[in-house]
Amino acid sequence: MKRIRAVLRAQGPGATIGIIAIVLALTGAAFAASGKLTAPQKKEVKAIVKAEVKKVKGTPGAQGPKGDTGLKGDTGLKGDTGPEGKEGKEGKEGEEGAAGESPVGTPFEGSSEPTGNPCNGSGGVEYEVPGSGEPSIYVCNGEEGSPWTAGNVLPPPSTPGCVDLAASPPREGCTETGAWTMTGTTANTNGVRVPISFSIPLGAALAPTNVHWQEEANFADFDEGGPETIGCTGTAAAPAAPSGHLCVYLNGAETPLANVSFEGIFKLGGVGNGANRAGASLQFTAPTGEAVARGAFAVAG
Repeated sequence: MKRIRAVLRAQGPGATIGIIAIVLALTGAAFAASGKLTAPQKKEVKAIVKAEVKKVKGTPGAQGPKGDTGLKGDTGLKGDTGPEGKEGKEGKEGEEGAAGESPVGTPFEGSSEPTGNPCNGSGGVEYEVPGSGEPSIYVCNGEEGSPWTAGNVLPPPSTPGCVDLAASPPREGCTETGAWTMTGTTANTNGVRVPISFSIPLGAALAPTNVHWQEEANFADFDEGGPETIGCTGTAAAPAAPSGHLCVYLNGAETPLANVSFEGIFKLGGVGNGANRAGASLQFTAPTGEAVARGAFAVAG
């Protein structure tokens, strides 16, 4: 048996198969006599084959090709939140800053402005922060406003800035203007009143001699041929009035009035001819209906 094992180790699997054939040949008489291997024979053959096959190793084959990349696996479950980290150290408190300097203002007149005339002669205040090295800041006085401000009255003729150089001759007084209109569809003999308002109140009410309607004979020249031409010289499109007077103009399409009679210019509240500080009322009658009239007005302080 030792010799057989030696041959098997040297010769490999082919020799093993040959030895099995020899064993079968040697036991052929017994097999032929009984028709099968005896139990000891079977056991011996199995042991020999098993031991020898186990010892014989074949030559390693060539490395096979790389397999395809597998599918991406499912995302794993989210892990538990880790323990809270250690609290950081408390920051160091900063030092308190130095107190800032307040700016100092120095007023100056227009005649004594700093170098460079920063306010163009209007005067103002120079502000600087002492010791900062920053340049000064100048706050200049504002220009004088228009002849009036909200809440005041229409300025009188002597107010600077109220001279109307477009008038002939030039006239004093500040002027405000507006529009008016009236319509009627039925006969009205009791009077149709059309209010006109002064957005800036007058300094005083106007007397009957200071309110004028365009169809008056002396509308454009109040002194009726005297040496001065003082009158309502504007139009409905460009209304104008001399100082202290109210001039009411008719639109060209309604001159002269048709189906309408002008009754006069009255103070608000019907307390006589003239105008209040806040406005006046134009009064008409329309005896046949279908009445239309419109125009503009101008009043000067």
